[in-house]
Amino acid sequence: MKKRKQRAAALALAVLTAATMSVQPVAAQGTDAADASSGGVREGLWLTEIFPNDYDTANNNAYGTKDDRMEFVELTNTTGRDISLNEEYELLYGSSAANAAVDPVLTLDGSSDVTIKAGETAVIWNCRETLENNATVEDFRANYLISDDVTIFMTHHNSGYFALRQTSDAAVVSSYTYVNGTIEKNDGGDICDGLGADLGIPDIGSGMIATGKKSFANPGFVYGDQLGGNSYAPDDLTPDGLYVTEVHPNDANRDAQFGSDANDMMEFVEITNTTSQDIDFNESYQFYYFYKTIKKQLVVATCADAKKLAAGELTSEDLIGKSGITIPAGKSAVLWGYRENQTTYETFPTEEDFRAAYEIPDDVPVYALYGQNGLGNTDRGVAVTRINEDGDTVMQSYYYWNGVTDLKDKKSGELKISAEGPRMGLYKAAQNPSAGTVAAGQISFPEDDGSSPTLTLSTDPYDADAIAVLETGLAEGENLHIPYSYAGTSALPVTYAELFYKTDTMESYEASETTSFAIYNKWYAFVENGYLAGANYVDYYVKFHNAYRTTQTEVRRVDILNKGADQTGIRVSFDGKDVTENAYSGSVYVTAKDFGGLTPSITLGGKAVSTESTLERGTYFVFDHTGIGGYFKNALTTGGDTEETGIIIDTFSKCSTLPADGRLAIPVGAQYFTYEADGSVKITLTLRAATYGSCWEAYTSENNDDFTVSNLMLVLADGTQIMPDTCTGENITTGEDVALNATDTIKVGDSANQYINVETTFTIPADKADTAAQSFLLDTTTLSDGTHTLTASSASNSKTVSFTVNNSEPVEEEEEQMDLSVSLTLDESGSGVAAQVEGNQDASSVTLYRADVIDGVTILEGAGDSDTPPVK
Repeated sequence: MKKRKQRAAALALAVLTAATMSVQPVAAQGTDAADASSGGVREGLWLTEIFPNDYDTANNNAYGTKDDRMEFVELTNTTGRDISLNEEYELLYGSSAANAAVDPVLTLDGSSDVTIKAGETAVIWNCRETLENNATVEDFRANYLISDDVTIFMTHHNSGYFALRQTSDAAVVSSYTYVNGTIEKNDGGDICDGLGADLGIPDIGSGMIATGKKSFANPGFVYGDQLGGNSYAPDDLTPDGLYVTEVHPNDANRDAQFGSDANDMMEFVEITNTTSQDIDFNESYQFYYFYKTIKKQLVVATCADAKKLAAGELTSEDLIGKSGITIPAGKSAVLWGYRENQTTYETFPTEEDFRAAYEIPDDVPVYALYGQNGLGNTDRGVAVTRINEDGDTVMQSYYYWNGVTDLKDKKSGELKISAEGPRMGLYKAAQNPSAGTVAAGQISFPEDDGSSPTLTLSTDPYDADAIAVLETGLAEGENLHIPYSYAGTSALPVTYAELFYKTDTMESYEASETTSFAIYNKWYAFVENGYLAGANYVDYYVKFHNAYRTTQTEVRRVDILNKGADQTGIRVSFDGKDVTENAYSGSVYVTAKDFGGLTPSITLGGKAVSTESTLERGTYFVFDHTGIGGYFKNALTTGGDTEETGIIIDTFSKCSTLPADGRLAIPVGAQYFTYEADGSVKITLTLRAATYGSCWEAYTSENNDDFTVSNLMLVLADGTQIMPDTCTGENITTGEDVALNATDTIKVGDSANQYINVETTFTIPADKADTAAQSFLLDTTTLSDGTHTLTASSASNSKTVSFTVNNSEPVEEEEEQMDLSVSLTLDESGSGVAAQVEGNQDASSVTLYRADVIDGVTILEGAGDSDTPPVK
């Protein structure tokens, strides 16, 4: 609903009586050892899914108005006892913590005697009985295909959405604050119209963690990633069922073959029968296509019947329920997204064309999936449903793709079964299509050997400096980069790693996940500097997962240095940093600040220097980014728009210390700012998408990088955020300057209608601009090479630093070239091999090395499989 866009909300469970669950305390600093026990699932009553913004279009289609009728909150009881909800807890909702209200929960017959059983997941439906043409509980179940064994309770508020917040008069045990966004991936929203959020149990405290944002609604099921990563091995490691095992909704361009322009002609979904019996699909199963909460049943038919359907010779009613769509026992079938007479083409492909395109084995049946003109590249889903004994339609297997992290153009998402419910997990992302071929790991569970991952700080001497940061602190502006060693077992290798971190400027922990490991048995706890900008410290802990258990470190605190919070006396800086022993050349921006509040004067070699007021160490330009490429000379600049008039402050591209996606902080030196008479400080900064050669190169045949940015801001040393006065992008297609919102997602690059550069202007108000420091620009070329001294002094303090100047051109010694005009004679007549060297050099002997073929070379494969048998 439009009235809710960009609104923040909070929902909370507050304790009314003594709660039995324990909450782990936040430790300021941990030890080197990891907690090797899995720990299990934290006991309590938890919010595990929120769906506070039902899909307007679905409501309008079904009920004639856009009023939300299918909102819900899901609660999960992880204790070993039944919980009387209204006696022990209050469910609260509101648009913010300031206006939260108690939300009474009732049974469907109106009783306040609400019990959530031990281990149960219950759904609380926002039943808006005051609406005309309201939905029934049967409508609600059918809307989400909720089976009868899932308990549904209700509330009666007409606000249309829930909020999660804490209360001031009771202890909060489970809470989440969400932001309503749009379907756009990087707008900062947790939910949007028609998509909710899956919530996970936190390791520390009560703030729930979003395991899935803008997620497809699946009330009544909670998965291992929501239970702290803890799962279980089912009794049957190879369960029987019919599962969606591959989705390929973003096909290659086949215009050259079929004259189809950009229309995808060979999209498909793979389904796999793991039972020992053939399945006649249409007898007991249906196939649904989803967009948000709108679902549509598609026809599954032979390709011959689909051709007749496309020609009008058959109807959908003729084919839905028609027998003969056989999924062989233990085999897969491929469902081809059949678009004849639904899209543009010159020649429609045949089944033989489709088989040949993906090299589908002859024993794998191919059927047509009819009724949807294109599966859609992003934010769509498919499901296999079944009719149970009561005649109700329930979920058997489904997957909802985002088209960003799971699949892309010409690449499939391979899927795996879950022990907890019908939602398929992502087995491998962005894979070459493998229609009809399924890996064992997609349809079976590993044996449980009882192990947990091992996890310790790295003991590699190479990592000593990185680990020292834990004791000495992290320099301001640097990334957090702490190395760990890990291992799994052959039965239960490490599957993924999580890093949780929180600075003193953040309200709750943020989480990042690693699912692939570049270095065998080594992993880095990495936080990009943009997330640390303006902070005094960062707390973090690490959690490693195998299929069933986790290993978690204790919380460590890393102090962030050089911020000046504890500084006394006078600090002298060269180019915004402490003076070092390294030699200086060219121009150096010198600042001096008296932290006692006095104005220092500066002398160089005993002579007074003229100075001006300044920001001391400048600020940071911070922005969120996605899709930054490698090797491009992308840059932040100030000044003019050409190489002659502009100044490059810093360049950036994807590398080991800068991921493609994250938050980057670029230091902006105090010398680049304009200092106004009223005490305010101004600057103009421009982000430029570059070629491999230069950030000044645009509108040429060379390729410029394409990436997105959002939340552009300056961050001061004390953490104050300064938003831009203006934000303007130069449209690469029209050449026009376009006013932009600096918080929105901005597409930067040279593709059509992107912005080749984005210019921002900032004003730091006088009351925020600490310009007590004094500065001057030191031209080191006016000094002799060697050591010099500089003194900054005030009425109370004095600071002298020594520094070295070296402006001389380096002199390279010429090496005497070796005469390589030599001859080598080998004598193999004896028991060994003798060699004689003749030539102009004084070389009378030579060392010979024999090259042999080395047998038995092994390569270790896998992530954390420390005792996995090596593969030759």
